[in-house]
Amino acid sequence: MKAHSHADIALKEKLHFACFSLPKAQNCKMGPNFNNKIYISLAGSFRVWIEDQTEIAIGSVMSKRLLAILLTSPGMRKSRAALQFLLWDEEKCDPGQNLRQLLLQTRRRLGEYADYLVADKTTVWLVRTENGTNSTPNGQAEFFDDAGFGTEDFEDWLQVERANYYALSETQSLAEPMAPFLMKPRPVVALRNTGLHSISHRAGVISDWVSNHLRDVFFWNSFVQFHDLRAGNLCVDTDMELQVSVSEIGEHVEIFIGGFVDGTCRLSHSANFPAGAELGEKRDEVLEFAQRVGAIIESTVSRLVATRQSDSEDGSLYGAVVKLFTMRPDDVGQATAYLKTAAETRPTAAVLGWRAFGRMLENGERLVDDRDRRQATGDAETLVIQALDMDPYDLSALNIAAHFHAFVKRDYRQARELSDLALEIAPSSHFTADVRAMIELYDGNLVAANRFGELAIRMGRYSPMREYLAGTEVMLASLMGNFDRANEVASAVLRSRPNFLPVIRHIVPSLLETGAFDEAQSLMNRMRKLDPDFATVAMFGDDYPLPSEISREHIVKILKKHGEI
Repeated sequence: MKAHSHADIALKEKLHFACFSLPKAQNCKMGPNFNNKIYISLAGSFRVWIEDQTEIAIGSVMSKRLLAILLTSPGMRKSRAALQFLLWDEEKCDPGQNLRQLLLQTRRRLGEYADYLVADKTTVWLVRTENGTNSTPNGQAEFFDDAGFGTEDFEDWLQVERANYYALSETQSLAEPMAPFLMKPRPVVALRNTGLHSISHRAGVISDWVSNHLRDVFFWNSFVQFHDLRAGNLCVDTDMELQVSVSEIGEHVEIFIGGFVDGTCRLSHSANFPAGAELGEKRDEVLEFAQRVGAIIESTVSRLVATRQSDSEDGSLYGAVVKLFTMRPDDVGQATAYLKTAAETRPTAAVLGWRAFGRMLENGERLVDDRDRRQATGDAETLVIQALDMDPYDLSALNIAAHFHAFVKRDYRQARELSDLALEIAPSSHFTADVRAMIELYDGNLVAANRFGELAIRMGRYSPMREYLAGTEVMLASLMGNFDRANEVASAVLRSRPNFLPVIRHIVPSLLETGAFDEAQSLMNRMRKLDPDFATVAMFGDDYPLPSEISREHIVKILKKHGEI
């Protein structure tokens, strides 16, 4: 990418701000019926009504099931794949075609409120809709008693939701009701058209291409609720609105991504690429640019929302995950405590998955007592099963389940199946790439592991888990004999994550092999406190936490060579 001078950047940003400043939310074009909310209740029989208590008749049981699943899903949104999985038996019909027909029919049944049911190519969601289900059943009314009999997967979903409904009812019937657990909603980010009429056709095509990349970055994001509003006039309450523009400058095109809050640009990033046919050859670099900016947007909007609420990020899933990746005992303890409460009171597939990851982290980094480590592993297994039962297509849950099957179970076939699905959903996700790199590392496929590891590093350069990704690079560099590179990366990682055990275990041999004996001895002394089994015969045990037999052989061989074991 071509570097800009500060003057060039300042000038171009002024031009972009002038051209792309967004209207305030109240000026957003809105259909006449969005002034009313609709309410849906699943207490007893399925009901839909508007604020003046006028009911909307939904006669179709399939439409009721669709709306009920959306109503009870996080953010009232669900992937098309998950809906197809729950509503139809794929051996008997084409779920994709059936879902398209069902969406059309349900919109017709909603009448003038049809636009409240929104869909794009991957996701379906509800807007301006509130859950009117009475948490305490009136006369012990059954939850969604007119649901009928659906597929086996739908019946499983219904059983779980009914159990949650009655569990909440029992809690709220106590004489002294407990204070509700406050889990902050995910920040809302929307992608809009630039609104420019002077843009060339070619620049418009490129802008759409890049916008699609940015959309793909966010569609499966567990921390940000995303809306692609380029195709219609739907107005939703947002925390940040994104615009992509493309300028043709000589033999180059400049791609600009801006994030706007109440019409003011709060972040902007641009990059230059060659024009013409050469741009197609730079597809991966463009995708990398969109992914990097996506990570910055994710972090920025989370901080903005926390600042607006005069609070920290502690009450959000994003804040908890950021704390997990600091790997500091106090931070990890706070994050796992938050995730435990969230999993018990407001469970989602992502929350359950990240709680499982936290338990694995406590075990692998020895942040719990030895007697509790086996319990941590058992908890992680239960949680990944629950997460995938709740949503088998949630990206966080898929990746963490794949990591569990590879690292804990050593079931590489199952791990790869889960990882394959995650890669199909989000091929540019840094966490997805890193999980696959570790699966290949565990299975001894270092070349494949290195390829995915390099992708994870490129895509996750601005992610809060970047040091975690760099830890994978250290392990691979050491195992592949690139000791100087391993030492260089590990030095940076250990400055901010001084007790990152997998890095220390792999960097000690690298330091010994390059003659850095004082540094190696210093780390050995630290490891005797953190991991008393390191450099002892205990390393030969199956329960010693090393990624693979390759790591065990590599580390033991070099430690023996230098008389450290």
